[in-house]
Amino acid sequence: MNLVRVLVINEQKKYQLNFDNDQLNSLSEMIKKPSEYGMVNYLDNKTVESLNNSTKYCISGDDSTKNYQLDILKNLLLNIDKLPMLPSINNAFNKNGNLDYTLIGYLYEEDNGNQELFLYRLRKSNLVKDGGFFVFKKKSGSLHANTVKVEQIDNGFNLPTTDCLSSIYKRKDSKEGKQYKVKVYQAYIFDNVFQTSETQHEYVDRTINKFKTTTKITKDDKVSITFEKANLSKLKNIIFSDDHLTKTFAGYHDSSKRIIKQISIDKLNDVLSTLQNHVKNNADAGFNLKNIPKLHGEKLEVTEDSVPTFAALLDNKVIQRLLNNKIEIPYFRRHPND
Repeated sequence: MNLVRVLVINEQKKYQLNFDNDQLNSLSEMIKKPSEYGMVNYLDNKTVESLNNSTKYCISGDDSTKNYQLDILKNLLLNIDKLPMLPSINNAFNKNGNLDYTLIGYLYEEDNGNQELFLYRLRKSNLVKDGGFFVFKKKSGSLHANTVKVEQIDNGFNLPTTDCLSSIYKRKDSKEGKQYKVKVYQAYIFDNVFQTSETQHEYVDRTINKFKTTTKITKDDKVSITFEKANLSKLKNIIFSDDHLTKTFAGYHDSSKRIIKQISIDKLNDVLSTLQNHVKNNADAGFNLKNIPKLHGEKLEVTEDSVPTFAALLDNKVIQRLLNNKIEIPYFRRHPND
């Protein structure tokens, strides 16, 4: 596979950088290709890893496959062979002097015409600003190999060569198999860069389904979770409306190291009783009885009202201030009117 184009990309625009073949070959030697170790199939219903456990996933499909990651990356391939050159390095910066692009794309091509576009983030650490830095080069035509000239670069950016964000592979002949294969190496960052939360929402759904079917909490896996009295649509909307709750459920992994997996059912009951008594005895508790999950035998009932407290229990984030007998649930501190 040969590196054939280098692109700068933002939400509205993409340009080629003007590299000749020798420069492309040299750059290709410096770029660190990402490892696929631990990558899972995003479309496999059996894939239940949390985003904390595996942030790498792949998606295979064609033009009829309905998937937002595939749609985003397919769009970057449109007219990629006809993209204009970036007129000047100055065109990469806006009027405030800030870099106007978020991604660098490295387009590779096989002899049979198949292509793969690798995306790397452009970050502040890639910028050349405030006086720039010095580049040492051998003088052209010099008779002495150790003779150098010094050039100062005052405006520009370094091309990232590590920490690939994602890639998309496209077959020229779709008869060979699925036409596209998307690989995402950093799931959370992919969502942030493309201003979406759909990957995290998908993993929240998977976590809720795990709680509904198999996953139990407390020591000896005694307590199961029930959402029988919950409006699941409203419950998920509450989770999606708060970044912390979203991260808790998207990243939940059934690990024995979690505090809640190390306590007994009696201890869980004591915690819930403590919360209930605190609400009854403190008018300014910040939350009320309906916000506390109810334990019925070995079933913990979670509703849309109590899901923030359930999340705090999963993360061991029920905060008790012993000096003033103040108990806080982080969600209700962030959303005091809920």
